[in-house]
Amino acid sequence: MPRLARAVVCRELNKPVVVEAITVDAPLRGEVTVKLGACGVQRGRQYAVLHPVANFFTKEWPFERYAELARLLEDEYGLAPVFTCGPGEGRKLDAVARAAGKALLRRETLSLPELVALIAGATLFVGNDSGPAHIAAALGRPAVVLYGSSDSSLWHPWRAPHAIVQNYYPCNPCRGDRCDAFAQPECILSISLEQVRAAVERLLTPVTTGVS
Repeated sequence: MPRLARAVVCRELNKPVVVEAITVDAPLRGEVTVKLGACGVQRGRQYAVLHPVANFFTKEWPFERYAELARLLEDEYGLAPVFTCGPGEGRKLDAVARAAGKALLRRETLSLPELVALIAGATLFVGNDSGPAHIAAALGRPAVVLYGSSDSSLWHPWRAPHAIVQNYYPCNPCRGDRCDAFAQPECILSISLEQVRAAVERLLTPVTTGVS
């Protein structure tokens, strides 16, 4: 089990999590390495965790753009894109797979400790404002977090390398369970692949070039 340095407030997997620090035991890391191998990620290969789901649709970046981002991470950075979701959310990963035109590297049956270990070993985390994004921050993993209806000044990653991607609207933040300002949630839909790509580059360039 992960050991938490201080108190943790944890709700459902895809809802906000506030964590100060986490350490992961070696045996659990080993178990997750085996599960990664089972889904096609060879031992020793660097990978990115992509979490395309959230508790509200106003926080979910379009699934087809996650498919494009996965190709970018693999082609330009050599990272295996590993997709995760919460219980009962597999259909959303199916939507990403349809957009990608191929099967995904996906882990959707992980326990919370296994998810923590998976993120702990990642080179990069990319996802919507959600519980796993805060887990990545608690683990000190570089994270690109996409914000739609929520307040990034309140829910931004804490004490970890990160890049926030958000287009601000006068109606932001809002309750998130519906969009009263537009026919669809423009706040999250307006985020372009190029914006996310630039955020990834800002975080990964020092890692890949060795520049501090």
